[in-house]
Amino acid sequence: AATLTVKAEPWSHAFGHTCTNPNSRHQISSNKRQSPHTDRQQSAGTKSPANILKRVIKALFLFVNALLTPCLTDQTITKAMTAAHLMPTTHSIRRWLAFITIGLSALAAGCSEHSPDWNLYDVKGHLPKLSFELQAAGNKTFTEKDLEGKTVLMFFGYASCPDICPTTMAQLSEIVTNVGDDAKDVRIVFVSVDPHRDTPDMLQEYVNAFNPNAIGLTGNTQDIARFAKRYRIAYQIEKPKPDDDPNVYNVTHSQGVYIFDNRGRARLLASDSEDTAAFTADVQKLINETS
Repeated sequence: AATLTVKAEPWSHAFGHTCTNPNSRHQISSNKRQSPHTDRQQSAGTKSPANILKRVIKALFLFVNALLTPCLTDQTITKAMTAAHLMPTTHSIRRWLAFITIGLSALAAGCSEHSPDWNLYDVKGHLPKLSFELQAAGNKTFTEKDLEGKTVLMFFGYASCPDICPTTMAQLSEIVTNVGDDAKDVRIVFVSVDPHRDTPDMLQEYVNAFNPNAIGLTGNTQDIARFAKRYRIAYQIEKPKPDDDPNVYNVTHSQGVYIFDNRGRARLLASDSEDTAAFTADVQKLINETS
């Protein structure tokens, strides 16, 4: 399954991603073989009531402190994710804490805020312009230049996502329809964070089911991690166990929709729970403002 390197994705360590550096894996396993007694001592020590209480207090403090930060940055997101994994509780609870952080990080990307002029989050000046080089259907290299003059609704997900992705794609398709004749200058861009399963051609078939002008993009693991980092997209791909089907695994990702104007500038950020009418109004306003 697809994994991310720590260097390419700043949240990888906190998210529990497997390091793809074989030397790192060898070094870690060698250390464990050389000092098993020390490992057992440390493991036993961390289970004492006093240490468990310290870990709970530390985890709660980091988690709340990070999420209450007015402007979530890469550092504060990492703190929150680390806190979630510090919790001496079940794996499922840690995953839910991580998932909550991922969702909040999308809405806080770039210190976004609700402006009186917009229904969505105004991120003008807080996020970089659209810039990428990914793979599209037909073995085509696709870049931001292919979207010049278009208002872009960009969403990160994966084709086998059971709920959020199809729901969001359906809403974006409805919004494009709602803007009427201006729809010819709007493009939905769906970027897969799961390149192991989502080939460009298969991904294009997926988005075509929602909108004929939608564009499905993916790339190699490093390209996706780099692009996600650029827009502070958080995601986690769980590595299957050795005996499991390599194509069956969970993917967790943030749910924001990024709206770029026809000059490639990041302008708005929407959550997955935005009212469709309000969302449409902002897209129409952006088109009118930049046409």
